[in-house]
Amino acid sequence: VLNGHNKFKRWLKCLVVADFAEKFKATHLHGHWTTPSDVAAIVAKTLGLTYSFTLHAHDIYDEDTVLQKKGGGAALRSDGATFVATCTRYNYQHLLERYGSQFKAPLYPIYHGVNTDLFKPGEIKNDKLTILSVGRIIAYKGFDRLVEVMHKLRGDGHDFVCYCIGDGS
Repeated sequence: VLNGHNKFKRWLKCLVVADFAEKFKATHLHGHWTTPSDVAAIVAKTLGLTYSFTLHAHDIYDEDTVLQKKGGGAALRSDGATFVATCTRYNYQHLLERYGSQFKAPLYPIYHGVNTDLFKPGEIKNDKLTILSVGRIIAYKGFDRLVEVMHKLRGDGHDFVCYCIGDGS
């Protein structure tokens, strides 16, 4: 599981996570993305815990990831996992079509979003089109496209307000 130039860093992460898991009496570990998934699997297996992980677009489609390089490495790593999740229906379908028979754990789509039946935001009182964008404000999240769309909307005479929620880390 621990391959490549980041092997030493991953082992250090395993030691830190193992320490926290024991300190807080964890019974299950969950990792997001490739490296945390490796760490969760190693620590869980070492400490006798259960684990699961989530695959995001970067893990699935970026040719430099373990999933791509190993021809389904994450699917193969699922042996021993309680479940594997991904965040969109498209990712879910793609993973099933490309690697479905290799998954040793159930694969589930778990969507991003807020259950508006449970969480009711305060009412926004304006007569304008309201745009809400939530995400880390980094290049590949597409905020540049949002700005382009707002520029086009404004150019076409549309009145709107846009709220962006996120940080840059």
